[in-house]
Amino acid sequence: MTHNSCAAHGGCHRAARGIGAAAARRPADDGLAVGVIDPDETDCGDTVEAITGVGGAAPAIAADVADEAAVTAAVARIAAAFGPPTVLVDNAGIRPRTGLVDMTTQQWDTVSRGSSPARSATSRAGRWTEG
Repeated sequence: MTHNSCAAHGGCHRAARGIGAAAARRPADDGLAVGVIDPDETDCGDTVEAITGVGGAAPAIAADVADEAAVTAAVARIAAAFGPPTVLVDNAGIRPRTGLVDMTTQQWDTVSRGSSPARSATSRAGRWTEG
């Protein structure tokens, strides 16, 4: 299978910075176009520049990865520009700055919403074995 494009996203590490940014840059090192998915498209500038600055292709795409419709639209945008993504960098995860036993119910709900639904939404949106 030829790998032409990749969808990369992250939760608290987001594709725009930190671990998420590093994870988004890695497939570009192998020559893949990388759709940099982040809740705030304007935050993706440094990651996009790091990829495009060395000749890669990397559109910034705003999407809440826990929102299946938003993720489906983001993956469709990547597919329209570069062909169906064959690689998924699934870096979703939200962690409050507190220990597990000290989390409030609201913090726990935020962690749960940002992790499990994001993984299932991105996996279904790309149908990663197709293409």
